[in-house]
Amino acid sequence: MIKNGTCPYWERDDLSECARREYIEFKFPLFILLTGMIYAFCKVFRAFYLRGKNHTNEAPEFEEQGNGNHEYARFSVLRLKSAWESRSFCNVNNRSTFDKFKKFIEGAFIVLQLTIHLYILSSMLMDNKKFFHQGFLVQMFLWILLLVVITLRLISASQSFRWVLACKRDLWAVSFYSYASLFTLSILPLRSVFIGKIKDKIMVKYIISETFIDLALLLLLSTSSIEGTRYSFLVENENKKLPPAPTVFGLLTFSRIDRLIWKAYKHCLGNADIWDLDINNKSIAILANFEMSSKKGRLLPNIICYFKAVFISQLFLAFVSSFLNFVPSLLMPRILSYVNDPKSKSWNLVSLYVSSMLVSKIIATTCRGQGLFLGEKGTMQLRTVLISNIYSKTLRRTILKDSTTSLQKNASTSFEENPDSSEAEPRKKSSRKDNSVNNVMSIDAFKVSEAMNTFYLACEAVFMTVTALMILYSLLGWSAFAGTFALLAMIPLNFWCATFYGNYQADQLILTDKRTSGISEALNSIRVIKLLAWENLFYQKIINVRDGEIRLLKKKATIFFLNHLIWFFGPTLVSAITFSVFIKFQNQTLTPTIAFTALSLFAILRTPMDQIASTVSLLIQSFISLERIQDYLNESETRKYEILEQSNTKFGFEDASMEWEAAETSFKLKNISIDFKLNSLNAIIGPTGSGKSSLLLGLLGELNLLSGKIYVPTVESRDDLEIGKDGMTNSMAYCSQTPWLISGTIKDNVVFGEIFNKQKFDDVMKSCCLDKDIKAMTAGIRTDVGDGGFSLSGGQQQRIALARAIYSSSRYLILDDCLSAVDPETALYIYEECLCGPMMKGRTCIITSHNISLVTKRADWLVLLDRGEVKSQGKPSDLIKSNEFLRESINNDSKNTTHNQIDLKRSTTSKKTKNGDPEGGNSQDEVCAEVENFEETKMEGSVKFSAYKWLADYFGGLGVVFVFTSSSILIHGITLSQGFWLRYWLDTGSSGSKSTWLYRIVEGHSNIYFLLTYIIIGLVSSFLTSGKVWIAIISGTNVTKKIFAKLLSSILYAKLRFHNVTPTGRIMNRFSKDMDIIDQQLIPNFEGLSYSVVVCLWIILLIGYVTPQFLLFAIPLCALYYTVCTLYLRASRELKRIDNINISPIHQLFAEAIKGVTTIRALADERRFITQSLVAIDRSNAPFFYLNMATEWITYRVDIIGTLVLFSSSVMIIMKASYLDAGLAGILLSNAFSFTETAQWIIKVFSSVELLMSSVERIKEYTDIPSESNGYISPPANWPQTGDVELKNLSLRYSPHSSKALDNVSFKVKAGTKVGIVGRTGAGKSSIIAAIYRLSDWENGTITIDNKDIKHIPLERLRNSISCIPQDPTLFDGTVRSNLDPFDRYSDVQIYGVLSKVGLIEECDELCLIFEQEQPNFSSHKLRNRFIDLNTVVKSGGSNLSQGQRQLLCLARSMLGARNIMLIDEATASIDYISDAKIQKTIRETMKNTTILTIAHRLRSVIDYDKILVMEMGRVKEYDHPYTLISDRNTIFYRLCRQSGEFENLFELAKVSFDNKR
Repeated sequence: MIKNGTCPYWERDDLSECARREYIEFKFPLFILLTGMIYAFCKVFRAFYLRGKNHTNEAPEFEEQGNGNHEYARFSVLRLKSAWESRSFCNVNNRSTFDKFKKFIEGAFIVLQLTIHLYILSSMLMDNKKFFHQGFLVQMFLWILLLVVITLRLISASQSFRWVLACKRDLWAVSFYSYASLFTLSILPLRSVFIGKIKDKIMVKYIISETFIDLALLLLLSTSSIEGTRYSFLVENENKKLPPAPTVFGLLTFSRIDRLIWKAYKHCLGNADIWDLDINNKSIAILANFEMSSKKGRLLPNIICYFKAVFISQLFLAFVSSFLNFVPSLLMPRILSYVNDPKSKSWNLVSLYVSSMLVSKIIATTCRGQGLFLGEKGTMQLRTVLISNIYSKTLRRTILKDSTTSLQKNASTSFEENPDSSEAEPRKKSSRKDNSVNNVMSIDAFKVSEAMNTFYLACEAVFMTVTALMILYSLLGWSAFAGTFALLAMIPLNFWCATFYGNYQADQLILTDKRTSGISEALNSIRVIKLLAWENLFYQKIINVRDGEIRLLKKKATIFFLNHLIWFFGPTLVSAITFSVFIKFQNQTLTPTIAFTALSLFAILRTPMDQIASTVSLLIQSFISLERIQDYLNESETRKYEILEQSNTKFGFEDASMEWEAAETSFKLKNISIDFKLNSLNAIIGPTGSGKSSLLLGLLGELNLLSGKIYVPTVESRDDLEIGKDGMTNSMAYCSQTPWLISGTIKDNVVFGEIFNKQKFDDVMKSCCLDKDIKAMTAGIRTDVGDGGFSLSGGQQQRIALARAIYSSSRYLILDDCLSAVDPETALYIYEECLCGPMMKGRTCIITSHNISLVTKRADWLVLLDRGEVKSQGKPSDLIKSNEFLRESINNDSKNTTHNQIDLKRSTTSKKTKNGDPEGGNSQDEVCAEVENFEETKMEGSVKFSAYKWLADYFGGLGVVFVFTSSSILIHGITLSQGFWLRYWLDTGSSGSKSTWLYRIVEGHSNIYFLLTYIIIGLVSSFLTSGKVWIAIISGTNVTKKIFAKLLSSILYAKLRFHNVTPTGRIMNRFSKDMDIIDQQLIPNFEGLSYSVVVCLWIILLIGYVTPQFLLFAIPLCALYYTVCTLYLRASRELKRIDNINISPIHQLFAEAIKGVTTIRALADERRFITQSLVAIDRSNAPFFYLNMATEWITYRVDIIGTLVLFSSSVMIIMKASYLDAGLAGILLSNAFSFTETAQWIIKVFSSVELLMSSVERIKEYTDIPSESNGYISPPANWPQTGDVELKNLSLRYSPHSSKALDNVSFKVKAGTKVGIVGRTGAGKSSIIAAIYRLSDWENGTITIDNKDIKHIPLERLRNSISCIPQDPTLFDGTVRSNLDPFDRYSDVQIYGVLSKVGLIEECDELCLIFEQEQPNFSSHKLRNRFIDLNTVVKSGGSNLSQGQRQLLCLARSMLGARNIMLIDEATASIDYISDAKIQKTIRETMKNTTILTIAHRLRSVIDYDKILVMEMGRVKEYDHPYTLISDRNTIFYRLCRQSGEFENLFELAKVSFDNKR
């Protein structure tokens, strides 16, 4: 009996009558009345006082902070006006009509309760029961207060009482608080009624009616939408579905997602089915709040500050949940005591214990669910913060080399930064690092965000550990401290393992970066790799890195095994030490009640210990990833906002010196002083590598300014600029040398965020010569350009990029050699109609070009650069008279109008067109046929069995899986035997004399014997369990090695069309995230699933065997378990697949931002791109958010089912108390305790396995893609011996629905013949090269080389037998030597020789020494060299070289490995004409006996060839000697020569060549 003065609280098995009167009926209701009344009065008074003011905002307002500088204005999320203005808001308070009707029912119940109180009060007054007056009066006043509250809630809909809306939610809260408190208070009196402790009939009726009414009111409010809550949504799509209004019941039990789960069960989900997120969970609101709460400094303190409210809430919930989780353990000794002696306690009291176990577990489950969901929501928010900050940093990061960070600490430095780089190339300056950015975003950001989930688990682990130790102390005394010390002794071992694990993880991430960089480089250059037949070279290079990763994964697995062994054996060791001390030193008797209660505590203690181990491991990984993110965020940022000076009258440089990097070998622009003419055409010319593109980038503020000044019209953000009367703004637009396009339609790329004006758009299309292209496309301006423009020809890409600049509202245009990619006629048209036409009215244009004769025709100002210095500037007419370089260039090119051919290499990928033709194949019809919206497919339904079998086959088949599962059954059987051994020990001890430490108990066995056996069983079980995990992970690692190799091989040897139609980001997603999942998550989850299923089966069988009646409960519980699991699995599967698909666009946006950052910053368009990233993040967050909600939905229900298993087994035990011994009951209860966690773990792991298996499906999909058809007839070793080439009736198309790229093409090239292939853009010239290299399968016809059909020649043999100089000047990360001779087949002398022939090096001291040693007769001349030596670093893509230098290196590579056949595709397009003439001469002289097919826009390059092949619309129109064709006025070639503007020179050269060959 528990007493308080004269009033006992508890009498044997029930609450005392005086306690009920004093507390239940008076004091507690009084407290509820006072707190509710004060709170309601304050809120109502405030609402009434402020009734004339409007405090309801449709959108959240954020206070703008910052210093107001231009950089802040561009990148602060608080300034993203477009993010708010472009999308409307809607406030949702979607209460149903039934919800509104419930309030009337609620009022009726309150009136009924008041009536009952008045009736009972009057009855008591009549009976003179004074003692009850005060309690009933308090309760009556409380119900009066609730009646007032419901009245105010009802009248709030009236126009006269609209002010009540401001406090409606608070009034609702008062009602809910009161109903919940009153119902809770009524439970104990109701129990007293049921067990017959209250005899008074009026009181019995009153208690029952009060409980029923309180419950009814609570259910009404719990199942109705929360009043006064307005949820704001950003409406981006009218069809976007909104979630149902939340209810208390829905929030606590996660039933809010019921409709979505049921919908997923009935049919597959799509993006349109996913509910939108409310504004508080939108990325812009998250980032705005984060930005306002953050201070400058490291990321971690800002994260802690922002999420402090979440952490505090999780801390509280973890405390409550941890304490309540131990209530069953506290009650277990009392239940076992009852089983041991049923007469020791009353049935009513024991049933109260069992009921308390049920209630405590339900409340603990609810608290835990809320705590975990807070963490999961925090995960989403933190992921949003990190990805957004990384993306924003990408837009701010400098393009210069000094941005190197620890991501690539070991990266080599470059010898010379790019003097003539294009827009995309500067970004490639960190291409290795840029690929690492992908890892920072896709891997590190996710790992760090997952740490939010671990905070709750960490808190729970600490609280549970402390609570368990306290209970153990109360149960076992100071011997519990012995176990505690043993537990603490394991912590250093755990941290030792964690340290090694963390080190291996850091090393692995470095290798992962290197691997993904290599894969990205291969994907971006796949066309050239196939042309060079270097697939195997890249395969081996990547596999070597992968092998290093695999070794580290195995080391991590070994550390994981040791860690798992330590913590799995921990409970056994701790319990053994504790029991030993308890028996030996405390000299106590170990009874079943004490032992199994302690074991249940130790079993519970295993959970927090496991959590501590996994939490420490995850936190270490998270901190490593956070440091990588922090390193990236600490990188150098562009200084353009500091160095650019705004001026309305000047545009140019004043004594400015600029550089790429602070190094002696860095390229520099020196003492530049240029005042560009406003409202005029300004041209910049100079030799290859003179610094033309660098000058433009310097004008954009992208280079380091050493001295001087740079004047630009504005540095303000695009959104902040005022539009003038002419519709223009004082902003700059930039068109890079390499065209940069975003994934989207042609209209998206041209309009580029501007207001769409059809007339203006049409005029721009026409002036850029795109109108005919658009008309030829089925989808017109809505044609999807694909990833980086892969579906367009190179010329089309360049013209669209130019059209974007022309269409923009910018008054200042900066164009980097934008005419090189088109044929002469088109170039002339664009120059006359666009650059010198009406579209340039009122605009200042700066253009660089090699085509001097063209740009000088109508340029107002000319600047001549050489070696980074301005040699001369002025009016073109003046400079031509005084400058020898200009005169020589113009004489060499005469009136050549359009021959600045630039390599059309896109910065994102090496994919050219949908047909593989850099020039678009034959027509735009082919383009539009190819251009489809290649959305990533989402597999429907459950993961196919074929995916599981495919994975199992890599393990050795389903038989191996069966053996593995069987071993799990055996191992857990050994684990269970430990409990039965303890029972046998205790039963033996209790059957004989008093147990001591050394004395024999029975048959010569002492406690030491039993204890050692107990320890050995635990050690064997732990070792086998941990060993099984280790074997599984090691086997899985070997499997992932094979899968990766298969995937890599499949991708590298896939048909080129697959790469053309598949965005690189999508492929990289397979190699990064999906591969990481298989590497580190899938196999441990499979192992955990098999173990958990085995444990659950053992528990059910054990309880069912001992208490068969339990099966009556087990069958419906299993059916319920199966039902909720089936519902969840289908929903989670669909949501996860949508989540996987929605992540790819984020990768795509990152890739586009990295490659186009210079264009974006030039347009001051950072805000719009940040807004786009936020939209993509929101689209990804929505399925992620509801997937987490669904996860908690199933967790809650499985926990409840597990609690019911515990409850039902406890009921069975107390019902069979007279038939069971305490030891067996203890075993049953101990296992029942663990059933909840295990059952929950099954569904979590199984759903995780299904979700993770979607990654297997995705990888399997890409391992099954068609590979290139290979030949089977190996030709002789010296093939091709002569070099005869013949095409017969060849037809080729690049997709089944496209028109023919080549249509019945036939021509023959004799050995040693030089053939020039000419034609307009889209004629199909490059398709001939694609056909000869078998980059695409042709429909019909044959190609023979030396009379052998190449269709039957093995691909590698074929491609190695032909030299090719592709249009893409593609170089790879490495050195000059590795790019020219990766197989080490040639000597330094040979390599230097070809470099000298192409003009990349001239003789110098170092080369002279080498040459003189190997060739004594070599005579040296000490001249400038562009390369230091063959070990000079070449960055990925050749980004540290100019476009022309890259083309020359590629030319040298082909000349070094020259075969009898060479195919040249615009190899000299981006070099100046003088250098071009020298190289053409070198080719003719050094390859006299080589069959050469050259695609050229510069007709001068091929006019002296043996034959000219004229292509048009995929057909051969003419094929003869150049002189024969040019002499015939009716030929297409004659017209092309006429349009070139140098007809006389071409005619003369052709005649000389013809005469020489006669």
